[in-house]
Amino acid sequence: FPSHDSTPSPPQEETPPIKNKTIYPSQSQTNTLFWAVYIAVFGITDYELLGIAKQKKRELEEKQKMLDAFMKTPQLLKKGKFMMTNIAIQEFCSDLLLEKDTLRSLVGFGVFYKCNIIILYKEKNTYLEYEYPIGESSTMVEDDMADSSESPSIPTIVLEYDPKMRIYGLNVEYNTDYDSLNIVTGK
Repeated sequence: FPSHDSTPSPPQEETPPIKNKTIYPSQSQTNTLFWAVYIAVFGITDYELLGIAKQKKRELEEKQKMLDAFMKTPQLLKKGKFMMTNIAIQEFCSDLLLEKDTLRSLVGFGVFYKCNIIILYKEKNTYLEYEYPIGESSTMVEDDMADSSESPSIPTIVLEYDPKMRIYGLNVEYNTDYDSLNIVTGK
């Protein structure tokens, strides 16, 4: 006869409700695409600790690192679904120097920070997705999975574009029970 276990199972913890929220960089920022990605990669605390006075310097430092990396190895921008031509790479590098973020920047940010990026356009019920080419080696970030047979976990950054304000923001999950932000990249 099969045994019947009458021991009650322990109560399961309920997952707290989660609602979408978007964090927009300061209205004084002109390059909100860069800052939304920056917040996803480095965290909202790092962004807030910089303060407005140090943000311009930090933006230039990050973009200089990107510029140096892509000038050294431009072929990194020629892989995946969004391959850049030599001219597009030059234009992207020019955009970095001129502190002008375009959708071309999306590819550069995704390659440099080794992440997938999705931009939501809620008003038009559409999105644009940049997918990092898995398995590609990068000189930007150490690849811990290089010798592993497992596929690497690529973080995804979800941004939202607000056409009325003409700015990009970081779409995050806000957990009301713990009163903390859980950024989608898991960093």
